[in-house]
Amino acid sequence: GDRGPDRAKDAAAGCDRAKPSGRPPRRGGPNPAHGPGLAHGTNALDDRLQPAAIDAQGQWLIAPTLDNARGFSDDGLARFCRDGRWGYIDLLAQEVIAAQFEDARPLRNGLAAVKVGPQGWRIIDRQGRFTCEATFHHLDNFGAVGLALAEQWDRHSHQRLRGYVDHQGQWVIAPRFAQARAFDDHAVTAASVDGETWGLIDAEGVWVLRPC
Repeated sequence: GDRGPDRAKDAAAGCDRAKPSGRPPRRGGPNPAHGPGLAHGTNALDDRLQPAAIDAQGQWLIAPTLDNARGFSDDGLARFCRDGRWGYIDLLAQEVIAAQFEDARPLRNGLAAVKVGPQGWRIIDRQGRFTCEATFHHLDNFGAVGLALAEQWDRHSHQRLRGYVDHQGQWVIAPRFAQARAFDDHAVTAASVDGETWGLIDAEGVWVLRPC
């Protein structure tokens, strides 16, 4: 679904290998965007950007053999892609959750959304265990209030509606919005019932600012 021009799209939609850059391997200090002590590196043999990880001394923690990789979240895990499947590693470059998912969101507040089929997103915890049996057409990151923006098909209106679920996949805010934003780090977010006019709701789905 459309997440709006004011929200950056999650880049974890696939595992395409990066294009040639002609840049040498980075040997400097850690990049804060990728977590303490870790940074992306390049493959010096074929001169293509190959996701990898190095420490502050420039030593390989993960050899440049991954299909793709992302920065570390506040939970201390980063997503990586190997052989077309996504998993998670920790700050010591240990594989915490094996690469097994078609797609994966950042792990935040102890939870993450992972794609297990063409239209199937499920919830896992920090150990990679499914927290429930529920599946969704779309599932966003879990915010500080413990809710994730989710999407399901409504058979009556024949459209996808958005609401918010907890770690057990239970609808805390019923799927009644045509468009909505994730809560992220705040307890208030934007939502629209008709997709045209927007307002602000709190973590219980109550309008803080009615659509206008």
